[in-house]
Amino acid sequence: MAWWAERIREWERSGRRVYAYFNNDEDGNAVRDARVLRGHFRT
Repeated sequence: MAWWAERIREWERSGRRVYAYFNNDEDGNAVRDARVLRGHFRT
């Protein structure tokens, strides 16, 4: 997720509005993955 967080930061710095969504896999990890990504943006 750190790689994605950095890409999102780059896109936002260039003036883009960024949305992320997560599609559940067979283990239902979408919510966990979203929380992990969000954690990279907390200060």
